[in-house]
Amino acid sequence: MVLEAAGELAILELVADVPSEPPPRHPAATTPPRRIRRSTKPILLDTCITGGE
Repeated sequence: MVLEAAGELAILELVADVPSEPPPRHPAATTPPRRIRRSTKPILLDTCITGGE
């Protein structure tokens, strides 16, 4: 129950923040995800390759 409520609140906050501040939110929200995704993919690939070999 607590986890579900927390997840819903987080989603509501994100949804509410995006329309509230579209100009600053777009560039700021676009930069972190790209860095996280790019840095996570190579790490996962390296781990799989190293672990497999």
